[in-house]
Amino acid sequence: NICPLLFFGIGLYLIMSDSVQRANQADAAIKMNLAVADKLAQNVKAFDTDGVGKIIDHYADRVDEKLLRAFTSIHQNLEEFRSHIPDYVIAAAAHETDDGEDDDDDDFGENYKY
Repeated sequence: NICPLLFFGIGLYLIMSDSVQRANQADAAIKMNLAVADKLAQNVKAFDTDGVGKIIDHYADRVDEKLLRAFTSIHQNLEEFRSHIPDYVIAAAAHETDDGEDDDDDDFGENYKY
């Protein structure tokens, strides 16, 4: 009888396609987290606390929860200690990271599905 073999084949196919889909979603999530972390790092390097806050707010529902807590902690520390950093250091850091490109383009992860 071919029915048990057919059911086994269909079940195996469904399991494999689900595994591939989950692996693709995990890969997309990792890429999103890395891209957001990179964007955040550029703003931290420039002591841009407003930019850091905007990134955290914009991507809060798309990045890993633990990563979000770390980002929030970095933002709070940056806010707290920024007043103790001389203005010339902040100006130099902002000048060093300013490359003339539009940092607001979100060419990563916008089509990512959770």
